[in-house]
Amino acid sequence: VSQNSAHKAFNSRRLHLLGIVRWTLHLLIEAAELFTLGEVAASHYRASKDNNTNDESPSKSNRSGDQPHLSHSASSAYKHGWYCDAPSVEATAVGGDPDNALLRGCKTLLRRVLTFMLTPGDLEAIAEAAIYTVSITTSGKTGGDRQRQMTRYGEDGTDEDERLMPGPVARVYLLRLIEELVVDGVNEIVASGMEKKGDTDAQSEPAVQPHLGGGATTSQSYLTTIMMRGKRRGGDAQDEFMYHPKHQQAQAFLNAFAGVLSPVWFACLLEGCHDEASAAAVLRLMILMLQSSPMFASAFDEAGGFAPLVLSIPKFSTCPSVTLSMLSQLLHAPILHLPCFGVLDATQLCAVFDAESTTTETSLRETLQGGHTNTDPSCGIFALLAECLGRNIQLAPFNNNLGRKARQTNEAVLHLLSHRHKFSPAFQEFCRTPDFLEPLAQALCLVHDEKLQRMQQQGNGDMSQPSETFTPNLQEPQQGAAKRSRRRGSLADIPKDETATERFVGKPEEEAGSSGIGMVQLLRLVVSHAVMSGSLAAPLVSALFRSFPIHASPEQVEAFHLVLIEHCKSVVEDALQRGEAV
Repeated sequence: VSQNSAHKAFNSRRLHLLGIVRWTLHLLIEAAELFTLGEVAASHYRASKDNNTNDESPSKSNRSGDQPHLSHSASSAYKHGWYCDAPSVEATAVGGDPDNALLRGCKTLLRRVLTFMLTPGDLEAIAEAAIYTVSITTSGKTGGDRQRQMTRYGEDGTDEDERLMPGPVARVYLLRLIEELVVDGVNEIVASGMEKKGDTDAQSEPAVQPHLGGGATTSQSYLTTIMMRGKRRGGDAQDEFMYHPKHQQAQAFLNAFAGVLSPVWFACLLEGCHDEASAAAVLRLMILMLQSSPMFASAFDEAGGFAPLVLSIPKFSTCPSVTLSMLSQLLHAPILHLPCFGVLDATQLCAVFDAESTTTETSLRETLQGGHTNTDPSCGIFALLAECLGRNIQLAPFNNNLGRKARQTNEAVLHLLSHRHKFSPAFQEFCRTPDFLEPLAQALCLVHDEKLQRMQQQGNGDMSQPSETFTPNLQEPQQGAAKRSRRRGSLADIPKDETATERFVGKPEEEAGSSGIGMVQLLRLVVSHAVMSGSLAAPLVSALFRSFPIHASPEQVEAFHLVLIEHCKSVVEDALQRGEAV
């Protein structure tokens, strides 16, 4: 079944009839379990060696108490060679190969056979195998700590020991296999239609190379066209579209995947993932299905959209691949065109999404005009992204690698959103919807909470020190009728030495590069554009005043409203000074 075999198609179909798919999946799972046992034994031996080296006179009872008993199956697997150096999670998350020869061989055999013979039963078997890999953990073999499967950071903030265990390695291979089958299958359908045309028409479609799961495919001809639903520009009129000639066949092929890879399947996988590499692979495949299959997108909205993922995705808020997938869906950029970054850089992000501006602008505008958005803002992609930004806000104060990645991720994402708001009319329109305003307001209130907590920690609970944050007087002193009639939250109580924004998120010189300053700047851009657009200002400001979180305290709401008033006043004053109509 190799690529240079003259009879690869016949051989693949014959092997499929003999049940090679089920057999290979069974081999892959058993090999992953044996490799996991070998990893358990290797970790046990390393820990025992370290204990003997560090402790000059350890007693056997102490050593046996510190280390769990090594099972015979783990010891036997290690002695018989079932051990492979664990790959780096960080390298695998950006598309690198986990470099397990046996598991990679199983994936390659499955891909070559299924390229010529693929049934719904095969997809179900692969989906079931991917779910089963969630149970293949080192903690499950020893009954010990599950932290080995998760992201780990040392006291100095380094993550050099973060390795991908055999169970997640098998899951990554299966997820990339599904992605390759989706893309290669659609490409085969499209290419078969172009071969029947003349030489002139055939040259208009670029030759499509086999897709590599987890990487970019710039030569994709169908999945990344305008609207990402198989539509492409046709005719002389600029607003006319037509379906690809093979649109129906391609959608029928994608519907077969949508019938097996349900939203619940993706949610279960993401809930069971404890490493960035497999979580990035799951989310990338889900975004690919959302962008290419209307049937899956409809089922996804009916299942609650992104709301069920609010507890699983934010665990990986500092992972560049996870963030890039969410930005792909938010800005309607084809995920197959986006490269993988090990570190998010604001300049690189702007350049990448600017290159896809034609596709993103048309797709986002059609989505807004067609009403293809969930009525509940908490189900949208920006609500999920805002949750990740909020978690990064909580991690940012730590002076370690995790805190540095959190600050860097938020800075790059907020810079990209501000950049797209300046140059994208469609994104400007999206920023005026509740899907954007409510999550942004919630993230801003979280910034305010973090600022208050830092102030309390720095003050060590000393209530005698004056507070830098405006707190309204809730209990009025009983000294005369004038004092008793004074309304709650009077503006006369506001400190005059700092602005509302400084009280809400901190001073720019003290919070340079923080997420709060970037969010406030983005909010100002949205308000400024609405004011300059005339009739859009009143509905936007009205919506902003109602966008505070439902669990916000009265003090938070008042502080947030003061920030809005300050920005509205500043924007109107700037417009009047320039002589523009407001």
